[in-house]
Amino acid sequence: MFSTLVPPRLDGPRLEPAQVVVDEVRAAQEGASRRWETEVRSLKELQGKNQKRLFLLEQERDQLRDKLKRASTSSEKSSAQLREAIGGAPAPRAERRSRARRPALWSKSRRTC
Repeated sequence: MFSTLVPPRLDGPRLEPAQVVVDEVRAAQEGASRRWETEVRSLKELQGKNQKRLFLLEQERDQLRDKLKRASTSSEKSSAQLREAIGGAPAPRAERRSRARRPALWSKSRRTC
């Protein structure tokens, strides 16, 4: 009957079963905490990289927008100079149409007379 009993350990403090469970839970919590800290650190680094990329892309966008505005302004100035050199700006479309209709109206009025 006494042979089935496990002798107590003499090399360390004797722990109650509840204390063993508490120690195991604490160890598991510390391990999980370390894993979460590593994951959070990794995500923060990734966020920093993405913010830097976004900043650089926004700068490039602004530079391209400014370059496009300058090119557009330059093109408009060149067009205006060419129009002036040719003999003024072309007549608006409505004015050209009215000029084209006048001879047709005159010919109709002559026929009715």
